[in-house]
This record gives sequence, C-alpha cells and structure tokens, in this order.
Amino acid sequence: MVLLNTDSAIAVDYTVAQRNVQLTRGEAFFNVARDTSRPFMVHVGSVSVRAVGTAFNVRFRPDAVEVVVKEGRVSVNPATASTFALAAPKAAQADENRHLLQAGQFAKISLARDRGDETSPVEVDAMEAQRLDGLLAWQSGRLEFSETPLAEVAAEFNRYNRHKLVIDDPTLASQTFGGSFAPGGYDSLVDALKSFGVVAVRSGDATILRRAD
Repeated sequence: MVLLNTDSAIAVDYTVAQRNVQLTRGEAFFNVARDTSRPFMVHVGSVSVRAVGTAFNVRFRPDAVEVVVKEGRVSVNPATASTFALAAPKAAQADENRHLLQAGQFAKISLARDRGDETSPVEVDAMEAQRLDGLLAWQSGRLEFSETPLAEVAAEFNRYNRHKLVIDDPTLASQTFGGSFAPGGYDSLVDALKSFGVVAVRSGDATILRRAD
C-alpha cells in the first residue's frame, strides 16, 4: 500500500522478480507485504530503499532524502551511492559502512554533490513517539510541529495552499514554534503567531510575516 502526500508522484514498474517504485517528487508512506522472492524497491534520486516486510515514510527534498521507519528494519549504506537496503542484523553488522535503522528511527541523506566525494552524509536519529507521530501526521490530515523553525513551518503550509506565507525577516525565519494545524489552516497559524509579536500583512495571494517594530 502506498499513501501519497500532496504534490507527490510515483512511477510503478513491477516485474516477476522485483517490485519497483520511483518517487519522482514529494512524500509517500509505504506499507510493504513480505515477499522475499520479489523485493520491494523505492528509488528516490540516487537513493534506493529496499524493503521485504516493513512500513516506512520517504520524503524527497531538493537537497536530501528523508526516511522514517515505522515498522521493520532499513539499513543505509552511504558507501554505495547512498543506497538503502533492508537487511538482516548480521548482514548489516558485517558492513561497517551501513547504518541500520530500527522502527522509530529517522535518517537524512544529503544529495549535495559539490564536496568532491562519492559518499553522502547520513544523519540517523532515534525519535520519540510524539515526534514520529508528528512527521506522519499528514496521513491523518494534520500538520504538527515541535520546536520547528518558522521557515520550515511556512514551507509546509505552502505545499498545501495556493496562498503563500512569506517571511520578511531572517531572524524570524529561524525562530522555532510548535503546534497542530489543518493543512489549510494558515489563518490559524497567523493568528497564533500574533501572540509572539509577529505582524501579518496580506497582499494578494500571499501573507507577509515580519516582526513588529
């Protein structure tokens, strides 16, 4: 089963030997039936995710691929063109370059290619249940934030709405906020920000956010 987020797209190519999905943009949640004879592969730019029986979320950002593992195990191997592959613990331990992800863990793989090397930095974090639920809240029609820079908050709302939030202050963009909102509830966000001294000016299809003078 594949659940697509807004502004997301996949291409499917199933063969007798393998189940292939390419995430061409956006974000998707995959719940994969176990079938060792037909591996399930998700291709995202230069990154591949191989699953046998697991549930995980993949997001394709301009500069990185993010993976959240809800069930099962996923191992990350940055030494082979940043390839993801599901592996048994023994196989993962045999390769020191691999980063084994358990359920409840998050990985971010940089897609930058200007460092002159072939390996991409891999950041792996264990996640508290609340943060994990927040990252997957889009599946139930919510946007949840916890100590998130306002620039990221605005970018998330802008994914779902034609009316855009524009931050006219770099220091405001880096300030962190939290809360739970409907994807179309940018007015609720703007109202909440006013209590933090943020001024909102509506102009056409955009709302400009800046600090009060």
